[in-house]
Amino acid sequence: MSEANNEATTNFEGSSLVENSKQGRLYEPAGFTDQVIPTLEFYKNPLHSDATYYYYERVPSEVLLEVVSMLPKENYEEERQNNSPRIQDFVEIAKKEPRARFNLYVITKERDDERLTIEGVFIPKDRTDLIRFALEKALRRPDEEAVVYLLQYPTGTKPEEYFFMWWD
Repeated sequence: MSEANNEATTNFEGSSLVENSKQGRLYEPAGFTDQVIPTLEFYKNPLHSDATYYYYERVPSEVLLEVVSMLPKENYEEERQNNSPRIQDFVEIAKKEPRARFNLYVITKERDDERLTIEGVFIPKDRTDLIRFALEKALRRPDEEAVVYLLQYPTGTKPEEYFFMWWD
């Protein structure tokens, strides 16, 4: 190997591009999801989860508000599932409507892209203001939209009508 090639390699490896790729995590600090995972355990779908990816369905507003307090600021403010609203937008829905439910996933600390991401929301159909809010905050229409009926766990005996939106 020539001296010139050696120097080019040294310069490249000393660049910020390589430094960031070696140590760079999507969000810091590593391990922040360790607190989130047990809080969401009841809502986990084991058929859609693996060792580093956990999927949760119909998470209530009050639980979502609890777990977002455990997130790094950047995960809370910036994260969105492709073209969905950001987490902070979903939190606004949760604060205004305790009956809302959320589908989300957690990527664990074993991966550099550790995060919590919300990809779906169930909003009571009578809250057209919040449905409109979610659609306005999204970068494009959801990949799936449907009217669904959900029981209010644990005391609900009568299903309620919800508008469901999901972004792939």
